[in-house]
Amino acid sequence: MGVTDLPIFAIASLKGCWHLGFTGCQVYGLSTGVFGLVTIHTLAVIAIDRYIVVVRTLNPRNRMPKSTSAIIIVVIWSFSIFWSALPLSGLSTYRLEGLGTSCTFNYVDRQQRELLYFLALISFNLILPFLVVNFSYWGIYVSVRRIKRELSLLMDGQMYASRKRTQFQAELRTAITSAIIVAIFIFSWMPYGVLAFYGLFGPQSRPVQPLVSMLPNILAKLSIVANPILYSIGNPMIRKKMTALLPSCLHKSPFPVSNATYQESFNHNSISLHELSGRRSMSS
Repeated sequence: MGVTDLPIFAIASLKGCWHLGFTGCQVYGLSTGVFGLVTIHTLAVIAIDRYIVVVRTLNPRNRMPKSTSAIIIVVIWSFSIFWSALPLSGLSTYRLEGLGTSCTFNYVDRQQRELLYFLALISFNLILPFLVVNFSYWGIYVSVRRIKRELSLLMDGQMYASRKRTQFQAELRTAITSAIIVAIFIFSWMPYGVLAFYGLFGPQSRPVQPLVSMLPNILAKLSIVANPILYSIGNPMIRKKMTALLPSCLHKSPFPVSNATYQESFNHNSISLHELSGRRSMSS
């Protein structure tokens, strides 16, 4: 998206008009549609994978096989290309949007075929992934909260207050992470969905202003580029590798920490879901 569509959009914006003709508009709309749908469905699949690992298996170390990941990636791209290529078959079309400097799905014409296609597109490629993301991260938060409470019951009285504080901090981090992910998803894609529904069902006497219609589309395009960066930074393994590339002087903490304090802190926070599962088995 950053290599292909954004430079074309920037050049068209500088010129003040679309400069690649009808064919270029269809190719631009197709590539933008594919990249956007791939992003949405990838976020939904990531949410499902995290839900399965945390809620179903009770073991964060269980990882999806690479072959399964490859199959899922192929399915996501195939599904996205299918929906994005349908307008080229005559079912709908790509058209200029906003100020006439980019192209997108046709959500303005209210003919029956365009209407049915866009309703199906929004339902399967925006509303359904949105529900999946919300369900998955809500389930993760509820599961972590329940597990932490069960762990607190296994602790002796001397450690209860400290464990209670750790429990609250873990639940808070989980809630914040889930809320941020869902909020980014809503902030990036829902304005575009609202704009499309208004274009299809809103009063024809009050059409969407060109400048207003550009804002949700720019936001969606930027999210396609930003989401991989945000999800990468959110991965602890990637952060660890990035930290290793920094100069050694930046690795040192400004506050000295003894080995005993570090080991105590490590033990204090190292109870895993797998260990909980084992304790459950022993107690039963």
